[in-house]
Amino acid sequence: MPEMKNAQAPSQEPNLLSGLLNHLSQNPQLAESLRYLRTNVEFSFMDKAYHCLLVTSSDQSEGKSTLSMLLAYTLAQAGKTVLLIDADLRKPIISRLAPCRDLYGLSGILTEVLGGDIPSGTLREISLGDLMRLLLFRKKTGILHLVQKDEKVDIHFLHGELMDVHWLSRPSQKKLLSLLIQNNVINKEQAERCIQRQKDTGQKIGYLLLHMGLISQETLAGYIKLHIIEGLRVAMQLHEGNFLFEKQPVSHFEKPSYHPFKVSQVFEDM
Repeated sequence: MPEMKNAQAPSQEPNLLSGLLNHLSQNPQLAESLRYLRTNVEFSFMDKAYHCLLVTSSDQSEGKSTLSMLLAYTLAQAGKTVLLIDADLRKPIISRLAPCRDLYGLSGILTEVLGGDIPSGTLREISLGDLMRLLLFRKKTGILHLVQKDEKVDIHFLHGELMDVHWLSRPSQKKLLSLLIQNNVINKEQAERCIQRQKDTGQKIGYLLLHMGLISQETLAGYIKLHIIEGLRVAMQLHEGNFLFEKQPVSHFEKPSYHPFKVSQVFEDM
């Protein structure tokens, strides 16, 4: 699209956006090129919906901002809801094309949101997914407590990595020993012995089951993964509750004696 390279963005004029769109309406060839580009974008994502397009190049002054603005407008004409973000923090052009008072901008997000602590809040304002990305970005260590009515979930992070998930309000019939009894992996007497050993030693149920020879590592790994997935699914369904991030020292996280898989990988595979 050579028209894009030649349509450079002038500076310090309040009606640049209107002028650019007027130029588009008066240039059928340019408008047709943009519609052709929009169609190609749509066909490129026939198998799945797309949520983000990145416009970049190897050099400056090649028309990226102008193309992005016109493509966003063309997508909006087709019924899309478009958010246009200028990621050039040094020489942002979009804000000159479409000036706005009290513009927060990408730099504001990076410095204030990603740079500041969010110790507590409501899941109506920030989703669990965004919270987890924020904790990963800032390499936080601690426990994210989630509460919504009777549901309670704790998610543990070490240097931003998801380490463990505890569904605190898990129904008794869905707890590990109950599931093992229901599926005839162990009997009730063995479960009671395991509980008593846990009270005496403070060790985790999974380790005790292996140490007592009641279950194989492969079988236990399957049940633990099921527990993790159930806890994550409940956590992801909490949209109206509250959260609290409790910082913890790295020493809080003991090296597990039995570690069959990475919890973070389970989350990514969901």
